[in-house]
Amino acid sequence: MAYVADHLSVTALEERYEACDDVTSSRHFQTIWLLAKGHTVGEVAALTSFGRRWTEQLLERYNALGPLGLGDLRRGNGAAARILKPELLERLRVRLADPPPDGGVWTSAKAACWMAGELGLASLAPQRGWDWRRSPARPADTRRPFAPLRGAFAEAAQAAFDVGGPAADLRPGFAEAAEDAKGEAVPAELLDHPLGAARAQVHETYIVAQTRDGLVIVDQHAAHERIVYEKLKAALDASGVPRQILLIPEIVELDEADVERLTARADELARFGLALETFGPGAVALRETPSLLGEIDGSGLVRDLAEHISEWDETLPLERRLMQVASSMACHGSVRAGRRLKPEEMNALLREMEATPNSGQCNHGRPTYVELKLTDIERLFGRR
Repeated sequence: MAYVADHLSVTALEERYEACDDVTSSRHFQTIWLLAKGHTVGEVAALTSFGRRWTEQLLERYNALGPLGLGDLRRGNGAAARILKPELLERLRVRLADPPPDGGVWTSAKAACWMAGELGLASLAPQRGWDWRRSPARPADTRRPFAPLRGAFAEAAQAAFDVGGPAADLRPGFAEAAEDAKGEAVPAELLDHPLGAARAQVHETYIVAQTRDGLVIVDQHAAHERIVYEKLKAALDASGVPRQILLIPEIVELDEADVERLTARADELARFGLALETFGPGAVALRETPSLLGEIDGSGLVRDLAEHISEWDETLPLERRLMQVASSMACHGSVRAGRRLKPEEMNALLREMEATPNSGQCNHGRPTYVELKLTDIERLFGRR
């Protein structure tokens, strides 16, 4: 077991690994976190694809410098003190609010010259491709002295606010003349589809669609869950579910009993494109996921499968077990409630529902949509 200096606790290393926005820093903290948990250098090198020598060098940097030794050190000139300190950036922000001495516009060389004077240096190398608009010291007030605002918007500026007419007007008699945002006619045939044309999304969960004689309300998660489930079954019956290899295998910590149950069913899970293997006594490494699920919460899926497998009856037929796996994977790979959908995405979901068998209910037996005829709505308002 490699020695890991006690700069940060195992929990703190895990939090840094999960919270890092920078990919390089995240992978470095993941490596040290795995080493601190007791995994060998060889195991961590194989998992992270860093290589044994690089893993050892990264550990040496962490032991010597702590968290400052991780991440891309080129930006900070190694572990040396950074020259772009908050107080200097604040002075630069104030200076950029006014034109440079020559009255033109700020450039990389001009900013470097000013900063060299502030730091007492003879010169300072300018950053290539520097743009003051992307600078951390850009003034909050963008009304620059050399480009004052006019009393009113010019015609060119006003044109930016002209978004045209509504994307679609599917009222009877108006659909033929409606145009979308690109100026193309919206087909009136959308109303003739069984689930109609999407009109709105409410509470970021339900799609409201209009038909010729009523309206349809669709639960987007339940509907997409059924679609994914049927696609998984079709792929399984054909040539197998295509896989996607994870760039960084995901480590999922579980009880030892759950690890044993999952690895015992590894062949069945592999048929669905889910490749995992043991990673120590209380964890599994998820290396591949079904490509048709896209980006998913791999650890949540594995834990959910482990919970379901623990409840299986050993006498349960293989086909039933496979369908339960497909149901769990479809739930994790479908559009979640709370996701905003574009009009074209909502209409595409409606068309897929119409072409999918059993799309009226999700895998758990809940309805995916309800339909209200115009006569039903009129009764609600006392018109009939």
